[in-house]
Amino acid sequence: MYTHIKQVQIIISLLKQYNIRHFVISPGTRHVPLVHSVEIDPFFTCYSVVDERSAAYVALGLAESLHAPVCVTCTSSTASCNYMPAMQEAYEKNIPLVALTSDRARYQRFHGENQCINQVDMYRPFCKYAVDLPLVTNDDEYWYCNRCVNEAFMAIRKGIWGPVQVNFLEPLRIFELSTFDVKEIPTTRKINLLEGDIRWEKYASFLQNKKVLVVCGDNKIVNKSLHEALLRFNEKYETVITVDHFANVNDNHFVHTPGLDNVLNFYEIRDLQPDVVISYGSKVYSGFGVLYRGKNIPHWYISEEGNLYDPMRTLKNIFATTPETFFNSMATVSTGKNSKAYYKMWMKQVNKLHLVPRTFTNFYAIRETLAKLPPNSSLHASVLNAMRFTNFCPLPANTTYVGNLCADGIDGALSTFIGQAISTNNIALLVIGDLSYLYDLNASIDTLPSNVRILLVNNNAGAEFHFNISLDRISTLNLHIAASHQNQFKEVSELGQLEYFRAVNSDELHKCLQHFFEPSNRAKLLEVITNADNDGRELRAILNDNRNNISLQRRIVEKIKRIMK
Repeated sequence: MYTHIKQVQIIISLLKQYNIRHFVISPGTRHVPLVHSVEIDPFFTCYSVVDERSAAYVALGLAESLHAPVCVTCTSSTASCNYMPAMQEAYEKNIPLVALTSDRARYQRFHGENQCINQVDMYRPFCKYAVDLPLVTNDDEYWYCNRCVNEAFMAIRKGIWGPVQVNFLEPLRIFELSTFDVKEIPTTRKINLLEGDIRWEKYASFLQNKKVLVVCGDNKIVNKSLHEALLRFNEKYETVITVDHFANVNDNHFVHTPGLDNVLNFYEIRDLQPDVVISYGSKVYSGFGVLYRGKNIPHWYISEEGNLYDPMRTLKNIFATTPETFFNSMATVSTGKNSKAYYKMWMKQVNKLHLVPRTFTNFYAIRETLAKLPPNSSLHASVLNAMRFTNFCPLPANTTYVGNLCADGIDGALSTFIGQAISTNNIALLVIGDLSYLYDLNASIDTLPSNVRILLVNNNAGAEFHFNISLDRISTLNLHIAASHQNQFKEVSELGQLEYFRAVNSDELHKCLQHFFEPSNRAKLLEVITNADNDGRELRAILNDNRNNISLQRRIVEKIKRIMK
């Protein structure tokens, strides 16, 4: 019988799936659930060495001779300190030593608790990966624990071999240490790292006759070879390729999705669900977790560095290669053909979208400005509404689209944009709100390059809060949460010698746009004054108009169908 402690079950299940068999064990209490569970399992070979320092060196020699990972495990406190010399040696010699250090509960640290030291990251300079696992009491903690143990065991072999540390906690109830009431260890999810010679035929065969959703993440440049590889892949599989502007790939065969996830109802989500999700890029702006989160749909992630990126929580395979190599290789070995049936289902929903402003708002100002943007420009969206609305709008040909997407912070957008504008002679447009501009005001004091154009939407507050909270819910919203102010930026623009434009209505905006993108020996700033509450109300109304309400009758029919199945 095995322990019922989920944290330990995850470790044991993945040890088996990663074929890590050998354990050098020192006596103690905190690691009893792990030790007894492996000593009764014929899969594992266990060795007993009382002294932890010696135990670690025994494991080191065993791992070196077997050229395979070997585990060492001991009780908490200074026992684990004795692994330090062997861990350093393993790091220097690239030996796969796995330190499974047991620990007291987290809340017991740092206040004089007996046999409780800070074991977290204690070997950090001398190992490839170190993690402090949570106690597993809910689904989120289970997913996180599973992910971390996968990362640890993948790190052993990734690139140059080396040691890792997994720090796991004793249960909150002491009697659980010696309770063994589980007949079999449940199989937890193993995440496969595929690198080197990948058997492309195996994965191509898996995709045949399946609905495949390709989610294109951020890509900093317009990449022609990636574009062509995606098209080749799209021809061979029943595929939908979703993009936003951050992906910097665009084609009539791809589905531009921003805004769609905000308006889909239950039945539309169900109909659009794929059988497999394939993604690349460190971030995806369009949030399609609504389609596959919690649905146990396999996710394949393409990362040249072999990074584990699991926002869908169903990651199965990591392909350590470039997106171009993946899509070209998969297309080459496939004899299939895309019937476009799945694509047509998506386009039916996309074609229902009508994301167009009706009044003079921040969305209106951005849409009208982008309509005048010359081809071959560079566009930087600062944060939140700037990203949202620029993604709602079509862009001219060969526009490079970037932004502070990954950290998605309000600070630094103006400075980052200036650095990007310096590197090109083409028009470089920044779309930014007033609070973000105020954050980075110092960047506008120096003289800016003449190709710079700044659309500053000034609604005298954080408009995002007027959208997702509104004055109706919090009457004091502007006081602190949305940080209302009365600043305008004409005087500031003079510090950087920018040519200044200002618009407070649609007529003035269109007059300004007649000259805003014309060549000039000075940078230009267009300040558009809107009302934050109107801006938020308009966006909510647009999204509500795009939501398809399902009748009560249909809901009842669908519920009966599900019950009858």
